[in-house]
Amino acid sequence: MDIGGIRIQDPDMTFHKAFAPVQHTEEIRDTTRTSVYEQLSIVGEEVRVGSIDIFNATIDYENLWNDTVKSTQTINTTNLQIEGLAIDNTKETFSLGDIKFYTKDLRFPINNGFYDIQIGDLSLQNDRLELNSFQMVSPYPKIYFAYLHPKHQDWFDARARKLEIEGIELPALFSGEGLYAKTVRIADPVLQNYKNRNIYVLPRWMPMIYEGLQKAPVKIDVEKAYVHNLEVIYEELAPKAVEPGRLVFTELNGTFSGLTNIVSSPEQYFRLDADGKLYGKGHFSAVWLLPVDSLNDRFILDGQLPHFDLTALNEIITPLASAELTSGTLTGFNFCMDASSQTGAIYMLLLYDDLKVNIFKLKDGEKKDQRFLNWLVNAVVRDHNPRHPGRKNAKPHDVYTVIERDPYHSSFNYLWQILRPALIESVGITKTELNIANGIVGFIGKIKKLFGKGKKEEEPETPPVKD
Repeated sequence: MDIGGIRIQDPDMTFHKAFAPVQHTEEIRDTTRTSVYEQLSIVGEEVRVGSIDIFNATIDYENLWNDTVKSTQTINTTNLQIEGLAIDNTKETFSLGDIKFYTKDLRFPINNGFYDIQIGDLSLQNDRLELNSFQMVSPYPKIYFAYLHPKHQDWFDARARKLEIEGIELPALFSGEGLYAKTVRIADPVLQNYKNRNIYVLPRWMPMIYEGLQKAPVKIDVEKAYVHNLEVIYEELAPKAVEPGRLVFTELNGTFSGLTNIVSSPEQYFRLDADGKLYGKGHFSAVWLLPVDSLNDRFILDGQLPHFDLTALNEIITPLASAELTSGTLTGFNFCMDASSQTGAIYMLLLYDDLKVNIFKLKDGEKKDQRFLNWLVNAVVRDHNPRHPGRKNAKPHDVYTVIERDPYHSSFNYLWQILRPALIESVGITKTELNIANGIVGFIGKIKKLFGKGKKEEEPETPPVKD
């Protein structure tokens, strides 16, 4: 059947999306429908359409919350043009010559209304898709988000100035076979995460980050994916704390090579080359190899940070540990991580000078130094690595250690699980010294309790640094 052309001018469509209230999230229902419903039934072997044009479509989108309209959105600039469409009913395939699609000011809720997807404008022209001003934002403040969420999940915020995908194989995409593209580019993205540790969250097993790609319901194959000028802000509010600790990465640039879940060899990896700044100061670089095959449970991560003012880490150390670095300069940092979803091994070389730590206790909003703990920690921690930098042939202290993963935390927390014991040992605190410190501080705490009942303790019963 041959059709010369189809033209639809100024159509009016209405969509309703209904979902249950928060307390009944297990009963969510989706009743999307249109006021004008058209169905093309293919009869025979092949249908060819010269062109399809839809101009100035007006789309009303309503979000229904417990049968009550929560918000209404009108999209009044949507155009679609298709040329050379051919559908083969027997082979269940189709092809097309050109396609142009444009719309703007999209906004729709996800995750039961806890987040909104917002897109400034969206355009598809032949094999190129472009999204401008993409955002995933929550209508709820980050401080209260976990209290309101039925599963007490962390707050997230994601946005990017532009997302471009080029070289898309449209027939494979529209047929549901998968996403095949030459390049993906993301410009100026910002990712934010806020964890409130004052709220108990039921532990649950967390898959590795690459398992999501491996188990995706569709095939994905992208030759190159570029991320430009990424900013990452992680905040964590410790129990009873007032201000959260902050970990900040800025000016991050990354290139993914061979990003796919299509296995062509048993030990196939896709690669991420990344560089950026830690707290806007120290410039670092990293190479991360991630497995494509689900049967290959192994990833490799190498990182370097040549110079850094260690006192910048107080943004995350002080709110979480009631401690601060009063001085310290990193002069070289290299690590190589070889791990699986169960265990992780790391080799680390951490070079630094003039490392000093201050332990304190907050009382009525003021810092009160913990003199004994300060003496103990600074006596154990090596202030330089190499310990005697002025001596000839001074050998630095390097570390090799192996840990077992706690699977109830995220992949990025797992990286910290591997890094933390190596960092602690790199500054001179071995497991033996930690055990001795535990014994000393615990013994003094018991003596103070024995002879000072009813008095408030000046020092905590546990050391400030834990393995």
